[in-house]
Amino acid sequence: MLRLPKPKEIKNKKVLLRIDINVENFNIHNIRFQNIQPTIKFLLKNKAKQIIIISHLGRPRHKDPKYSLKKTLPVLEKVFNHKIVFYDKLDNLPSDKIVLLENIRFWKGEENNDIDFAKKLAKLADIYINEAFSVSHRQHASVSAITKLLPSYYGFDFIREIKQINEFKKSIKKPALMILGGAKIKDKLPLIQKFNHKVNNIIIGGALANTLLDMLGFNIGKSLTDKNIIPQLRNLNFAKIILPFDFWVLDKNNTKQHRFVFEIQPSDNILDIGNCSLEYFNDFVYRSKTIFWNGPMGYIEDKQFQQGTVGLVNLLKVSKAKILVGGGETLNFTKPIEHKQNVFVSTGGGALLAELIK
Repeated sequence: MLRLPKPKEIKNKKVLLRIDINVENFNIHNIRFQNIQPTIKFLLKNKAKQIIIISHLGRPRHKDPKYSLKKTLPVLEKVFNHKIVFYDKLDNLPSDKIVLLENIRFWKGEENNDIDFAKKLAKLADIYINEAFSVSHRQHASVSAITKLLPSYYGFDFIREIKQINEFKKSIKKPALMILGGAKIKDKLPLIQKFNHKVNNIIIGGALANTLLDMLGFNIGKSLTDKNIIPQLRNLNFAKIILPFDFWVLDKNNTKQHRFVFEIQPSDNILDIGNCSLEYFNDFVYRSKTIFWNGPMGYIEDKQFQQGTVGLVNLLKVSKAKILVGGGETLNFTKPIEHKQNVFVSTGGGALLAELIK
C-alpha cells in the first residue's frame, strides 16, 4: 500500500530519502526540485532527527566529477530553505540535519540491486521514503533492495503521481489521442498494444516514425530505425496511426533542409518533423477530449531540431482536453503547460510507461 509515514513514525528518526534530481538544468523552478518540497517540509515539521538524501545523476561508469551531485547543493539549499551538507562516503556520516550523499551510482552495488550494498544504506537510517517515482521501475538497490531492510513509505509526489495516472486510465473520454515520440519504438510498443482500443488515433513522431516509414517502404536515408522490431509492427492497426509527412533533415553536406517524405535522399538524416505535419496534427489535438504524450518529436539535443517538440507543446497549451504528459526528455519542454488545470506532467518516463501498461 502506498502511504506517507505518520508523524509519530518520523519524529526523532533518521530518514533515508530517495529522490531523483537527474536533470540537465539545475534551477529552483525545475519541476523535479519543486515536487520534492512538500515531503522535505513534512519531514522537518514532524521533527525527523536527520534527512539523508540519495539520488543519481547520469549513467557514470566510474566516479566522475562530471556526475557529482555536489553541484546541486546551491539549488537544493534554496529549494529547501535549509543548510545541506554534502558527503561522499557511507560511514561516519555527519550529524547535520540534512545530508546529501554523493551520486548513488558511483557505488557498483546500486545498479546491481546488491543486497549487501543496500544493507550499508540501511545502516544509515531508521526508515526509508521513496520520492523518486521516475526511477521506481528500476531494480536498483536504493529503490528495490532497500525496501526489504527498512520500514518503507512514499513521498507526497510519488503518491500523487500514482493517483493521477490511475485516474487518467479510468477516465479516458473519446475522442482520445496518444502522441508518441523518442527513439526506441520497442519501449512504446506495449503501450500502443494496451491502449489501441481505448484511443481514436495515435500520432507517432521522432525516430519512432522512421521505423514505421521504413516498414511501409519509404526511403528514410541514413535516419535512425529499428529493423529488428518491424515484424512486430505489422500487426498494428494502421487505420489509427498518424505519421508525419514532412521533415527537417541534415543532408550530405550537413546542412539543414526541409523535405517531404517522397523527397528524402539516401544521404539524408531525418531529425525533426516539419511544419506541415504539425499543422495536420493540430486537427487531432483540437478535437480530442483526452491526450497522452510521451517523447519528443525530434532530435532535441540539437536546438535546431527542437521546433517540432516546441510546436507540439504550443498545440497542447491551447487544448481543453484532459492531458497526461510523460517525463524523461519531454520535461525540458513542458514549462508552458505545467500549471494548466487540465494537464498533469509526470516526472516519469519509463516509470510512467510501466505504470500505464499494468
